[in-house]
Amino acid sequence: MKIKFPTSYQITYPEENKKYFEGKSKKEISELLAKISAGYCMYCGRKVIIDDENFYQVEHSIEQKGYIDGDKKGIPFTHCKFNLALACMKCNQKYKNRMIERLPFELVGKKTDCESQKCRKACEVYLSARQQYIDKNKIILQPVGVKGQNLIELGIQYDLIRQIFIPVLSEGILPTEIELIQEHIARFNLNGNAAISSIIKACELVHKIIVVFGDTCSVNDIINILDGIPFEHILVKELMKFITSTIKEVELLKDFCELYIVLSYI
Repeated sequence: MKIKFPTSYQITYPEENKKYFEGKSKKEISELLAKISAGYCMYCGRKVIIDDENFYQVEHSIEQKGYIDGDKKGIPFTHCKFNLALACMKCNQKYKNRMIERLPFELVGKKTDCESQKCRKACEVYLSARQQYIDKNKIILQPVGVKGQNLIELGIQYDLIRQIFIPVLSEGILPTEIELIQEHIARFNLNGNAAISSIIKACELVHKIIVVFGDTCSVNDIINILDGIPFEHILVKELMKFITSTIKEVELLKDFCELYIVLSYI
């Protein structure tokens, strides 16, 4: 039993280009990113909007310090809307920018007059730099994720039995692409305790609801209750989708939750 962990987001960007990493424009792009991520970190899945308070940071997909001599020659893509994603402080300041291999500045040193133009798609200059950054650093950059050589989206899934994150082994995926996914999982410490503890809490709550209300509640009733609870990790939302599509009887849902709780102690 496996559930998908989000590794890409569908975004309809504003056509106008602005200084998106400062002032009102930064607020505009951050609200867009927060909406499409449902208020969770795009890298580790932890909740970053709690009780209407924002704990997220707008980060650069290609790090600002990701260029050789960038501090002397200027930093490309600072305000590029396609180069901005939403992350928790730990992912942005600790996991994502440690031990990175920087790009030659000449790769992106070409002067671009982005602010005088309009665009809904990333330019070739940015896409080329982004791909080389991905190849060098083995990160599934957000918010649009990464596609492999055969145009297969590089995905991550959570194994409910083994209780670990693993690569999605799509047909045609290359060994180097599997390695990239594994390194991404390790870099962002996805197999820490946040996802496991959140699912345990959800399963304990479901089990309690079933014990108290029995046959008077349906699987859909239980899912609706969970949907209104701000769990720490986005994986609980994915779990709800899994339950909705695969479990139709309350007794089976109770058995599933008991199994997951037991497995968490093994």
